Amino acid sequence: MSESRVRQPDDAPDPAAIDRGHEPDPLRVRAMVWSVIGFIAFAIAAHFGIWFLLKHDVGKPRFVDRPRSVVHPEAGPPSGAPALQPMPRHDVVPWQDAAEMREAEDRVFKQLGWSLDEHGRARIPDSVISAIAARSSTRPSTRGAK
Repeated sequence: MSESRVRQPDDAPDPAAIDRGHEPDPLRVRAMVWSVIGFIAFAIAAHFGIWFLLKHDVGKPRFVDRPRSVVHPEAGPPSGAPALQPMPRHDVVPWQDAAEMREAEDRVFKQLGWSLDEHGRARIPDSVISAIAARSSTRPSTRGAK
């Protein structure tokens, strides 16, 4: 067999490189270049897509973009928004709001004939308790919950 007929596989190292004491790196530059080109193309497409979506959404009206006017008061916050304090038609802070609520509850308790103890807790009159106890049956219910 002659030397020209014996072929080494394509991935076999060059005999001259082996004589120098190292093997060449089998990195394929063409595949790496195509990977970088693909990545750059994807990045350009993604940035264009995001830019297009943002440009499309900028034209949509938002609730906060409405012009404010003293003549035409706002209808209120958008539906589903939490009621923040203070608000234009509710200009009190939470501790004032809680104090007003307690005063209203105390007025209701006094109208019902309940008395308040020294700690501010409502005390149900004994006559109301005995009337409710007389109306309720003394036997526990044997029917299950529905």
